[in-house]
Amino acid sequence: MDIWRFKFTGQLAYQTIQGTSVLRLPAFLGNLTFYYTQPLFHGAAILQPGLNFNYNTSYYANNYMPAFRTYYLQHTKEVGGYLYMDIFVNLKIQRARFFVEYTHFNASFMGRNYYTVPSYPMQDAAFHFGVAWRFHD
Repeated sequence: MDIWRFKFTGQLAYQTIQGTSVLRLPAFLGNLTFYYTQPLFHGAAILQPGLNFNYNTSYYANNYMPAFRTYYLQHTKEVGGYLYMDIFVNLKIQRARFFVEYTHFNASFMGRNYYTVPSYPMQDAAFHFGVAWRFHD
């Protein structure tokens, strides 16, 4: 959805499994990206600051056993149920895109209880930057 120069993109998924003896999944997952687009230098460049939000409901995720390189069912620890937030700035100049992002910036507010798999925490807050450059043949 676009409102003037503000852009909203999102996804929401509901998933269910008949019986949980093989695979477990969160009931709801969602992703929302909100950013502002500002043309610069008479349209030669585009600046896009924004926020990204990811969420999934809590569930009993399969645990991982590194010795056997396999996942197994567990019934003691729930994971999920928290918001994972990123802040970013993109700058596009012709075919090159420069980006700076601070991923999971809300990690310090959460009490270090965010896991993808029991006993394996999600990536902590991190600063990323780079260049994506498309070349023509």
